[in-house]
Amino acid sequence: MLRFALSPKPTLYALTTLVAAALLIAVMLSSSYGASAQQSATATPTSTSALTFQSISVGLANSCGLLTDGAAVCWGRDVHGESTPPTGTFTSISTDTLHTCGIRTNGAAVCWGYNEYGESTPPDGIFTSISAGWGHTCGLRTNGVAVCWGYNAYGQSPPPSGAFSSISAGAGGYHTCGLRTNGAAVCWDARSRMLGL
Repeated sequence: MLRFALSPKPTLYALTTLVAAALLIAVMLSSSYGASAQQSATATPTSTSALTFQSISVGLANSCGLLTDGAAVCWGRDVHGESTPPTGTFTSISTDTLHTCGIRTNGAAVCWGYNEYGESTPPDGIFTSISAGWGHTCGLRTNGVAVCWGYNAYGQSPPPSGAFSSISAGAGGYHTCGLRTNGAAVCWDARSRMLGL
């Protein structure tokens, strides 16, 4: 259930934002972008409650999870194949708007779905984690070095040098953030110019 708190004297901006948010939610629930409105016939579990998951990732209109045996299961929107995972076992999975990526048990990155910008074409090598964004994807190597590929119009793909403990390419896809091994947050794109927070 969504709850909105308004100040005693709401401003016009606050009311406009509230109405816009309510309309956006209504459109998403009624449109073909709703995860339950347009499902993949080949990759939709009949009941997720009958399955046991070790992790889950939520995209714009689809979701993917890893079962306890490492198999990937996806459901929801599947226009570009983002909800049709390959067979095999994975250690992690990440989905976003139009593509999904996972890391195999041997450390290889595998992606499926939309690939106009190369976001579903990971480089060779061993990865410990992966994060799918709107049009780009980032992963961490075993030594903590970040590697990104795909859409780069805003400078969100080339990461700064140095080691990271985690990375995120999601949340809109126009920038990327990571945590350094000392806990410092670093974000980069053409506008923030590798802003350290």
